[in-house]
Amino acid sequence: VAEHISNVHEYTVGVGVMGVGGNKGSVAARFRIYGHRAMVLNCHLTAHQQNVDNRNRDLNKIWRKFSVDPSEHGLDELIFALGDLNYRLDIKDGNIVRTLIDKKDWG
Repeated sequence: VAEHISNVHEYTVGVGVMGVGGNKGSVAARFRIYGHRAMVLNCHLTAHQQNVDNRNRDLNKIWRKFSVDPSEHGLDELIFALGDLNYRLDIKDGNIVRTLIDKKDWG
């Protein structure tokens, strides 16, 4: 596989302490594999249920940092977003989840 990977670029962005610290943030790699543009993004975002707005803001900042001009680099065809995103489901009754899955209700 290694001989089919080219044009590797690495990116980092901190969004932790005071908006720049390295305790929260992301690293990413963009590359071509078998002729396709790909990006692997790994994030560690703020924890706790009450911090959803902070997580969304940080993820937006991360995404803007990693976005590139498509006329220069083309659009990524494959994007893998991984990591400790710290989003939680706050559901008291697990049966509700099972019912939605059984109905294939993804909304």
